[in-house]
Parts: sequence; C-alpha cells; structure tokens
Amino acid sequence: MYTIRFAYKGKPIGKERPRTINRNGKVWSYTPKKTMEYESQIRNRFLESADFFEAPFFTKDYDGKIVININAYFKIPESYSDSRKFLLNGKAYPKKPDCDNLIKAILDALNGVAYKDDSQVYEIHITKRYNRVEGIEVEILYEDDR
Repeated sequence: MYTIRFAYKGKPIGKERPRTINRNGKVWSYTPKKTMEYESQIRNRFLESADFFEAPFFTKDYDGKIVININAYFKIPESYSDSRKFLLNGKAYPKKPDCDNLIKAILDALNGVAYKDDSQVYEIHITKRYNRVEGIEVEILYEDDR
C-alpha cells in the first residue's frame, strides 16, 4: 500500500452543475470557471505532493484499487463570539456545500493525474468541520497488488 497526502488552503468548493447555452441553434455545455479554477488548484497541490513523496510509480498510470479520505474545514464566522468560536471549533459543519459535491470536485480534479479514472475509487471517507482555517486535507491510499 502506498499513500499520498496533500492539503489545500482555501475555501472548499463543491462541484457546480454544468452550464448550457444555445448559440445559433447549437447547444453547448461547459463547466463554470469557478469550478475549473478550483479543480486546477487541487490538481496542482496533488502534483506537488506526489513530487514531494517521490511516488514510486507515476500515479496517472495506476489502475488498481484506491481509498480516499477527505477532511474539509470551513471557517467559523467572524461575527460569532469568542466563546461560540471555541465551542464550534472541530464540530460538524452541517451546511452547504453538500458532501457529494465536494467529493465530485476532488475526484474530477484528480482524474488522469492521481489515477486513470475515478471509477477505481471503491471507498471514500469525508468529514466537514468548522475550523479557524479553511481548507481541505486529502489522503489517497493506493492498494498496490504488484
């Protein structure tokens, strides 16, 4: 088994729905710019970490089983009192974005760089919590049977 971990500092964003436009009788679909930029940043954090961890195989060619653990951290509002901030730190974050949209954005960002296809991921764990600093932590476990 081989593990790569990386972190992204910034607000966790869920995958937005594709947009469609009609031009000259043709329908075009595209991914919103905000989602594309976020996925690009996630991809870059992974590539930096894979380089740091000196991955023994180039992960984009990996075709085995994968487990992913995601921790998403959301900033506690500044308007809350210090005592309320203290109580909320580390507690569950039961608001948007939805877990499935967070997962989809991360899996799509890593498609073709961390693995061949996200269908290889057979297990995912995700948590959403309040924190003083927002961001995500991702752990990818490669179950190498070679």
